[in-house]
Amino acid sequence: MMFEFYLPNGEKSHDVQKFVEEYGKKYYKKNKDTVAENKVDILLRAKTLCEEDNNENIFFILAWKIGGLDLRKTNDEEENPQKTIFYNNNKKWIWHKKNPQGTNFGSSIEPLDELISQVSKMSVEQQVNKWDKVSFASNPKVASRILKKLAELNTKQMGSVYLLTLLYFLTKGRWPIYDRFAYKAMVAIRDGKKPNEDTFGYEQKLPAKKGKNDNSFPRRLSQIVFEAKESFNDNQYREYVEFIIEFQKGLPQKLKYTSSRDLDRALWFYGHLFNKKKNKQKKHNKAKRDRVF
Repeated sequence: MMFEFYLPNGEKSHDVQKFVEEYGKKYYKKNKDTVAENKVDILLRAKTLCEEDNNENIFFILAWKIGGLDLRKTNDEEENPQKTIFYNNNKKWIWHKKNPQGTNFGSSIEPLDELISQVSKMSVEQQVNKWDKVSFASNPKVASRILKKLAELNTKQMGSVYLLTLLYFLTKGRWPIYDRFAYKAMVAIRDGKKPNEDTFGYEQKLPAKKGKNDNSFPRRLSQIVFEAKESFNDNQYREYVEFIIEFQKGLPQKLKYTSSRDLDRALWFYGHLFNKKKNKQKKHNKAKRDRVF
């Protein structure tokens, strides 16, 4: 399959290695973070996510995904030579042992102590599966059981994206993390879109809870690791998995998904070049300028 995208210099290209290398570097310039990124890499290589019965790593993963880290303070080499992870206190979510200043108004995820404790136990259980020896996107039956178990926990307002993040770490990257910007990048590359095209469309479709007592959610979520029979309309996750499988065929082993996170980083950055909100804001500003009073 031929993939088409645009490099930072505006050149149209099909060189997937150059795409990953160039946009992977830009990820750091946008995020201005190395400390948390290094910790993510370490956790993906660790035997468990909770060495020495430490559940803080689970909290870190959720905070990292939702944007709850204070990256400026964390990456300040003068103020933080020990490379301690600092958390924001204004994200409307709380884990009282780590973020006592935080508040929760019910508008974001609520990572409870019990949930974090259960995920830690699952991390220990996954050791026996030796995920570091498993090929990328293999063992869907095992991955399905993990997702079902996660969805059955007291997840409150934690939806599909966050549970897929936990699957990513529990399987040591053998099942990809899901991000709306990375998915945007996939669609743009597949359709040969130019950055900032106003015609770019996107709608996220992942299993969602149908109320507090939705007993079907664990089953529906657990099924997304399997191939869709007819189309990917209701299974964007598996569509993304298939894209990664094909896309990384043009990469050397050191840049493939289970060896490096550079592909994730590159797709995340590229997806931001198709941010529809920015295009809407440009149109809004133009409308204000053209308005006659």
